[in-house]
Amino acid sequence: MPNITNHNETSMTEAMDQTLSNNTSNILPKLDLDDLEAHPLVNDTLSKDELIEMREIFFNSCQKIIGDIERDWDEKNLNKITIDTHALKGLASNVGAERLFVYTSIINAYAKANQLVSEVEFGWIDKIKQLFDDTRVRMEAFYL
Repeated sequence: MPNITNHNETSMTEAMDQTLSNNTSNILPKLDLDDLEAHPLVNDTLSKDELIEMREIFFNSCQKIIGDIERDWDEKNLNKITIDTHALKGLASNVGAERLFVYTSIINAYAKANQLVSEVEFGWIDKIKQLFDDTRVRMEAFYL
């Protein structure tokens, strides 16, 4: 069974805060921008109905995966956390939810390295939920 540690809490917190505060990805079309109309999916690719369908698929898929991550944590199954955070970061990447993508990428890297800190002490699942909720609010406001 992989080791779940408490000793990397400070370095993990610092890495996440630094990464989230930097503009880390110029590759992703960013949903987190103020001007969502500039998003390439909006202008070039999808109709309004397709955007709404994509939004609903994204919401439902993320909610399921976040539930899976919570269950994985309860079971202390880092292998499953690694798989599920990888899936969540892929979903975030697909819609350009950069903050959710970056955060789940960091959690995924720590899980792969068997260095994930305690959820009770760090609250990383709550942070994933918060970033998902922030993304959902932005998508609901724009993709009416």
